[in-house]
Amino acid sequence: MIPSILIVDDSAMVSSLLKEYFEKMGYTVFTASNGKDALEIAKREVPELIISDINMPIMDGWGLIACIKDIPGLKEIPFVFLTVENQDLDIKMAMDLGAAGYITKPFSFDELRATVETLLKREKHEIPAGFKEPAFVGDLKQVSIDDLIHIYIDKDGRGTLFMYTEKGDGYLVLGGKSLAGCKFDVKYKEDALIDILLIKNARFKFSPEIDQSEYPASSLAIKRSAEDVKFERYYLNLLASHFNFEKRRISISPKFKTFPVSSLLDLATGGIQSSIKIEEKYLPPSGMRLGSIEKLLNLLKKKDCSMSDCIIEIGQTPYYTLFAIIEVASRKIINIS
Repeated sequence: MIPSILIVDDSAMVSSLLKEYFEKMGYTVFTASNGKDALEIAKREVPELIISDINMPIMDGWGLIACIKDIPGLKEIPFVFLTVENQDLDIKMAMDLGAAGYITKPFSFDELRATVETLLKREKHEIPAGFKEPAFVGDLKQVSIDDLIHIYIDKDGRGTLFMYTEKGDGYLVLGGKSLAGCKFDVKYKEDALIDILLIKNARFKFSPEIDQSEYPASSLAIKRSAEDVKFERYYLNLLASHFNFEKRRISISPKFKTFPVSSLLDLATGGIQSSIKIEEKYLPPSGMRLGSIEKLLNLLKKKDCSMSDCIIEIGQTPYYTLFAIIEVASRKIINIS
């Protein structure tokens, strides 16, 4: 008997992707775009496994699992959540409601397949000859770019994350535990990364295959940890929300040009509270602030420069640079225009 799976997701793209994948692995697959329709299919078809999103119209995943677990003949069906919700409270709630598994998006097809095989107590499938794991496709409305990078790097992901926007297309090359390269439109490296981290709306596709020979060498000379990327995006968006950031030109305010660096530092660090509120978890470790501001101001004394110039100059910890820029800009020591 061919085992059956019910996929419940309001994203037609995700449902189609999973349906195609599991059908190629030998399963019968039913799909629904909301909990109400899924409940009707479950009553009619009685699948061996249900994989469901949480956030859906009409009836969400929480409502669906509550109904399933209350119906004799259905309540024993293993129920797996596949969702962008990754808070501990959500995971605990899922387990309390009787979920057999909880996988966060973006996900690994290997992880999902292993979960399905374990729950259905089936022998592991041998992947058919010539079968390629599909590229994972999604929307940045579902997950932020830094979380996306973090998830793949945490899993030692190697591959290419492609992004498609109205302003242009780009990609991030993930080399396992680090971001290895990037391109956006006609820009490379730091300039490209700044634009990518400020993207609010884009479609993305992650392909596990990577052939660095296909990428210009100029796009690959970059190294970032997932944590650095997360901090960097936070500060870039903080800057973008408070300053004219489109051209990203930086200069020292004229009245401060003759000040010695030590006086500028006194002004920049004179108060405990910055005029721009920075979440405590994003503050750099103590002992780093002065050095970063000092390097930044020394650079700015020499010439007007772009944001990417500053990041390249400071080097290993770009988000310290951005923190320093916010600190001095919020006190009108420098202008961003």
